[in-house]
Amino acid sequence: MSYDQSARLGVYDAIYTHMKNYPQEAAQLVELIRNYGQTSSRSVLVVAAGTGLYEHTLLELGYTDITGLDQSPDMLALARRRNPGITYHEADMRDFDLRRQYAVVTNLFSAIGHIGPNDSYPCPPHRAGRSDHYRARAHATHVAAGSP
Repeated sequence: MSYDQSARLGVYDAIYTHMKNYPQEAAQLVELIRNYGQTSSRSVLVVAAGTGLYEHTLLELGYTDITGLDQSPDMLALARRRNPGITYHEADMRDFDLRRQYAVVTNLFSAIGHIGPNDSYPCPPHRAGRSDHYRARAHATHVAAGSP
C-alpha cells in the first residue's frame, strides 16, 4: 500500500494514532522551543506534515503561525480538512522554497530518513548528483536568524 493510498483509506491515521502519542510529542516539542528558543516568534514549519496530526496539537497548545509541507496530495487533503486555518504546501522536503523563514522548522517521526543515498524518492532531476548535505539544506534555509 502506498503512502497516498494509506491516507485515502484512513489507514495511516488508524495505525499511527495508536502507535504514537501526538499530543505528548507536540508538548515535548513546545518544551524544547521554550527552553532553547532564541526568538519570541512562534512561527513553525512542519516538514513532512502528513495528515496534520502534529499541527492540530500545536494549534491546541496556542501556536497559530503554522505552515505544513508534504509531497503527498492525499495526505495534504486530510491535513487541510483537519486544520482549515493552516497553510499547506505540496513539495519535496529535499528541495523546497517557501520564500519565508520560521522560528522553528521540524521534521518529526521518521521522514528525515528519506533524505539520504538510499531513499525511496529519487532526487529531483535538477538536483541529481548533489550531496545529501545539499538535499537537507532546504530545511536550514527556512530557519530565521536567532532561532535555535
